[in-house]
Amino acid sequence: MVKEIKFPIEFKLCPNCGCADTTCRLAYKQEIADKGKGPKMFASSEKKAVPLIDPRSATLTVPTLLEHYDTCAFCGLRYCTKAEIINAGITMQQSGGNLKPFGFPQGKPGLS
Repeated sequence: MVKEIKFPIEFKLCPNCGCADTTCRLAYKQEIADKGKGPKMFASSEKKAVPLIDPRSATLTVPTLLEHYDTCAFCGLRYCTKAEIINAGITMQQSGGNLKPFGFPQGKPGLS
């Protein structure tokens, strides 16, 4: 029987060695949270946002898959630590007389 998976999905252990610590989470905990400089929160070294609908649609927010990536503090493997669905706000910028979505990957960098 297959278990139904629902978002948010959190990967608490490294798939390679089973370590629970990642470099960014350790750094944030040691330098920010433990010293009272900020709240305890989920930290990751990289985030990838993937709009689930065309961001050019006439909405102010777009349902977006947000994937968090980090590096295992023990073996150095980079892996996805969390995947969640958020409502991301869309900002527009004018380019050549046309409004284009800004803030989401639109193909290769530098190309419009």
